[in-house]
Amino acid sequence: MKAAQKAWDYLQHNKFSNIQRNYNADLDGDGEIDGNFPFGGPYADEEVLDEKFWLAVELYGATADKKYKNFIDKNLNQIGTAFLNLTTINYDWRNINYLGIYSLYNIAKKNNDTKLA
Repeated sequence: MKAAQKAWDYLQHNKFSNIQRNYNADLDGDGEIDGNFPFGGPYADEEVLDEKFWLAVELYGATADKKYKNFIDKNLNQIGTAFLNLTTINYDWRNINYLGIYSLYNIAKKNNDTKLA
């Protein structure tokens, strides 16, 4: 829990919105750096809102802290729109909107929050 909250604080205090990296090694244009990665990744991901959203959802579910709920409320429309736009989103580790939405639904259902669900 401490590590998750520390990660949340880091993302907030550093005004972290996008990962700025140069993926020159992506030779075939598939978004993944080419090479031998025996343990998975890395994934070329320039958008971190979906990761921040999922983290906020999990922390809200664990703590019920309003700061996480405020972040969810502020970004739910954007995350939900991307989640429902099946023609433009790939469901993979670069786009994890669906994991945040799925977790949020389960938390809302568990708490009998029919409006949120």
